[in-house]
Amino acid sequence: VSGQRCSRFGIHPSFTFLQKLYNSGEANFFMNTGILSEPMTKADDWITKSKIRLFAHNHMTREQLALDPHDKNPGTGVGGRLLDMLKKNGYQTSGNTVDGSSLLNVGDSYYSNPTSTISASGVSTIDQI
Repeated sequence: VSGQRCSRFGIHPSFTFLQKLYNSGEANFFMNTGILSEPMTKADDWITKSKIRLFAHNHMTREQLALDPHDKNPGTGVGGRLLDMLKKNGYQTSGNTVDGSSLLNVGDSYYSNPTSTISASGVSTIDQI
């Protein structure tokens, strides 16, 4: 990997399907990403120029889930908007989240995309005989 501090990355051996995708160039990982409300460099006064609180983990996490720095679709997440566009084009859609709601899956209420919540402690038994 060029331009990174780490030259080697790994995927857990039991995650074989993702390993195959990554090794064949069909999957990527994004690291150290962030959201800017306008183009700027390290030399710019980003504290006053950016309306986003850079370097605040909780704010950057929310911005990553929304990917909407100009508030064109406030209260929605990037995954929810993707589901909206799929539904608008005739696909059946739904989202999943682990242990509660996530801004990532929130779309426009007009499309009513269902979201399932999965417990972080595992799946409960569904049909016992």
